[in-house]
Amino acid sequence: MNPELLGNLRDIHEPLPPPFWPPAPGWWILAALIIALIAVAVVLAWRRYRAIERARVPYRIAEQDLAAAFDAYAKGRVDARAFADGANAILKRLIAQHENRADATSFGREWIEEIVERFDRPDLFPLFDATLGAGRYQPGFEPEVRETYDRLTELIQANHALARP
Repeated sequence: MNPELLGNLRDIHEPLPPPFWPPAPGWWILAALIIALIAVAVVLAWRRYRAIERARVPYRIAEQDLAAAFDAYAKGRVDARAFADGANAILKRLIAQHENRADATSFGREWIEEIVERFDRPDLFPLFDATLGAGRYQPGFEPEVRETYDRLTELIQANHALARP
């Protein structure tokens, strides 16, 4: 062989590595799937959030109505019996209409037992029986309005936080 021809040859070089950009089609497909999954997750999370907020609206309304009834009592516009009647109506509306419980239309002791059972607070039975139950119709009705308001607000707020669609 001719030595001059061998001198014209260059050394063997490795080929250049594949470039980082643009990625292979498989990476584009994977990126599209990830973006689609994130979009679906965001839409589902948003729908869930809105459903929870809609479920909490009746509790907010009940809380505002109860505060308005207590405010009217505190300013002397209504008496204790009117406050008790208003608080009772607010609870009945919340439980009967918004929670779809037909047994919330009962009266007297059955109604107080329903409240205590619904909110899982048997310790409040004496207070609610005296204020919201048949005690409202007894002569010398002197309820603990502030205590009743505080306990009802506490129950509504606790259930407001737990409201689920």
